[in-house]
Amino acid sequence: MLNFFNGRLSLATRLVLVSLLFLGSAIFPTALLVIQSDREVSFSEKERSGVEFLQQAWQATLKGGAVDTATAESSFGAGAAAAALGEAASEADQVAAGLKLIQQVADGSNLKLDPGLDSFYAMDAATVRIPATLKAAREFEAMVQAQRETGNRHLEVKIAGENLRAAAGSAVSSIQASITNNASGETRTALEKPMAALETEVAALLNASSAGDFGARTDRFEGVLDDSWKATATELERLLDVRVAGHRSRLEGELAIVGLLLAIACALSFLVSTGLAGRFKKLTASMDKLRAGDFKYDIPHTEDTNETGSIANTLRFLRDDVNQRIVRDAEQAELAMLGPAGYVKAISVTQAVVEY
Repeated sequence: MLNFFNGRLSLATRLVLVSLLFLGSAIFPTALLVIQSDREVSFSEKERSGVEFLQQAWQATLKGGAVDTATAESSFGAGAAAAALGEAASEADQVAAGLKLIQQVADGSNLKLDPGLDSFYAMDAATVRIPATLKAAREFEAMVQAQRETGNRHLEVKIAGENLRAAAGSAVSSIQASITNNASGETRTALEKPMAALETEVAALLNASSAGDFGARTDRFEGVLDDSWKATATELERLLDVRVAGHRSRLEGELAIVGLLLAIACALSFLVSTGLAGRFKKLTASMDKLRAGDFKYDIPHTEDTNETGSIANTLRFLRDDVNQRIVRDAEQAELAMLGPAGYVKAISVTQAVVEY
């Protein structure tokens, strides 16, 4: 195989084959890079579709109503949970079904596997902590209402209040972690005020459990909780958009660099192959001229300082040596034809040269 490659194929063909081999070795990892980047983009885009669907799931959990069951099933495998939310008969069932749907959408849209700390904690707040705070708030409201109706259950109200405080604290902690892990500072701008409002409103709701306007305070709290969820979900969408744009920008930059390097490599391969092929073609023509008896032919590329220059200078040496032999043979033939007088003449000429 090696003998065939070196002995049968022309130099230009061999150079082209080697260039194609190197080109293939560059294209293969580039294709893997494109595939990997496409997977990362698809991963984040599916997360974003999950956040978009969570908006209607959250509203249905908070205020009641149905969601798109077909989309929930086809995109996230959560059709049964979506149907259960639409069929919930009480607020408790509605919240329970809504939390289950939110969790399944988060699982089915890659949100639970988010690789960025800022977006992960924003996801955690939107899909786990804030919905759990809503559940705890509804349970606290139910306990307060039951206490007012029966006049006892103080311990249960206190426990429900502590559960609400803990749930809201976890939500605030996740939002704060998202803010802390965002290098640009944009998450702080988006979530700091809603986070502070949520902390304030939780404390106000707990303190108002014995007041007469508890119902109005409850409505206000759920409005603040809704604002916090919307701000967190919007910021999560923005973070995902930034990540997708970053993946695409990085891929475009890497492809541009790879394309530039491949173009340079192809251009150099073309120049080297055509240059070598052209030089060897001219040197081969010189050999043919010498073989045909043309010893006056001008040998090309003798000024090269590489292998082609060495070959060209060797051919020139052979040409000059042959020319000298021809001249010497012609002189000897002429002297032989002149006989003794020619030899005397040659000796006289030689003597004259020596004396000169």
